[in-house]
Parts: sequence; structure tokens; C-alpha cells
Amino acid sequence: VYTNDKIDFQRVINQKLSREDYLYLKEEIKEYLEENETLRSRRVAGYTYEHSATFSITTTEPWGVIFFNNMLIDPTSFATTPSRSFTEWEVLHAPNFVSKNRPEGVNNDNFVIIDFDDKKVLIAGTSYTGEIKKSIFTIMNTLLIDREVLPMHCSANANTKDGRGVNLFFGLSGTGKTTLSSDPLKFFIGDDEHGWDGNKIFNFEGGCYAKLIDLE
Repeated sequence: VYTNDKIDFQRVINQKLSREDYLYLKEEIKEYLEENETLRSRRVAGYTYEHSATFSITTTEPWGVIFFNNMLIDPTSFATTPSRSFTEWEVLHAPNFVSKNRPEGVNNDNFVIIDFDDKKVLIAGTSYTGEIKKSIFTIMNTLLIDREVLPMHCSANANTKDGRGVNLFFGLSGTGKTTLSSDPLKFFIGDDEHGWDGNKIFNFEGGCYAKLIDLE
């Protein structure tokens, strides 16, 4: 199992779930999605040929697709194809789902489960769209390390239009990353999540994550 060698499960924050419990919840959520009207979309994470990953979402909520499409990269506007992506994932998004027989290994009705072998994310019982974003960032953060790419929670801009003189701004949410990266005298790269492969800095997302009025 991939995560056994990659994740430190001695830390309380990293919670392990049995394969049996995961498969049960996955099938239950899939049945729930089949019984309800759903929307689907497909997007790319990672503005670079070598390290882009493809994510698909199936959700019962229109706002889930709107958030997903706005956050990630439209494949038709980015010169890559699914065959070029180094990995392909599926997000099953069911904010109103409640398990009929929740396994003992799951503490609450709301949960986010990532399976690195099955390449799926289960999001249930929560309407916080950040769960979509952070699960995708967790996947990129884990897999890119194996590719000798440094994933970073930071904003970035450049001194020149051709991308030279890159500036990185690190900080927790609300500490000014977006404000600093949107300097009108610099060239914007992104405001939240980036990768550094030793040669270049690339944005995971399709632009600016933060919602700013009248930003051009």
C-alpha cells in the first residue's frame, strides 16, 4: 500500500482507515450518487506538461462544479491532454450524504477520505468547498515529492513578463499572500499553491484562488 511507506501514521493528525471500511463507504456513496441527479467535470492541476495531474468530480451540487471549474485548469485552455498527465483521480462529492451504517473507523458523519491506490477522494457530509481544494493539494503535495518537485503553500509573481526573477510569498491564510503577489508592477503567477521542479515555478490552479472584487 502506497501510504504505508509515505505517511507517518504515528502522528494523530494522520488517520488511517481500513481497506474494508473505505470500500464500503465508496460503494455506498457511489450508489447515493447514482440515485441522485449529479454533475460531472474534468480539470487539470499543475500548469506544466511534466507534472500536471487530471481530476474528475462527480457531485450532487451545482456550486461544487462551479468551485471545481473555477479553481483548476480548463484542459481546453492549457496545452496538455489527459494522456500527458502523470496521474488521474476522481472526486466523489456528496455534501448531503449520511452513511446508513457508518464504520467504527470513521468518527463523524462528515468525512474526507483519500485513497492513493484507488486514486479516489470521498467527500461526504460537508458543504465546505475547501475540502475539495485541500484534498487535491494533499494529493499533489504527496505525489510531487516523489518526482523531486517541491510543493508550496505560497503565492508567486515575477519581475519580468517572461518569468524571470520569481518572488515567493509564504504564509498562513489571511497573512497577505494574495495582496503581495498581485503587485501591479510585477507579473502574476498565482496566489496560493505552487510547485518548484528546480527549473521553474508553476501554479497548481487556474489563476487566482482568492475572490477579489474587480481584479483584472
